[in-house]
Amino acid sequence: MQIPLYFAYGSNMLQDRLEWRVGRVEKIGTLEIRGFKVVFDKYGVAVLVESEEEFCEGVLYKLNSKQILTLDWAEGVPNIYEKFYKTLENGQIIFLYNKRNIDFENAWRPFLHYLNYIIDGALENNLKITAKRLIEYKNSAFHLKKGSKHKL
Repeated sequence: MQIPLYFAYGSNMLQDRLEWRVGRVEKIGTLEIRGFKVVFDKYGVAVLVESEEEFCEGVLYKLNSKQILTLDWAEGVPNIYEKFYKTLENGQIIFLYNKRNIDFENAWRPFLHYLNYIIDGALENNLKITAKRLIEYKNSAFHLKKGSKHKL
């Protein structure tokens, strides 16, 4: 049986962060999923929401079954996050995590270190559109001057 690839769209795009959580992983490449966009929920956590005109860029990783169980635990499956499966046009099955109950009321902005993980992951994987969006968000949300750490 084929083990699905993991699609990371948040802080786990940064390979060092993912490996800190589950051990050594193999990066397969990047992927764009149409019809979704990344936003930050009430608690400042990256989540996917449907959006016809948008897309979500992310990174595909190959994990073994033990690593998947470890990541399930780290992501709070099934209480906080749900695991979703998707079959790509080439027949490859992928999975991703998304919050069970997404709430935007009185939303917090993400913690700066968490946002930096996501930006660093986008830059590390040459996801220029995602990196640009997040850097612009960071600079406006945190009122940063042009000399901030991240640049394209």
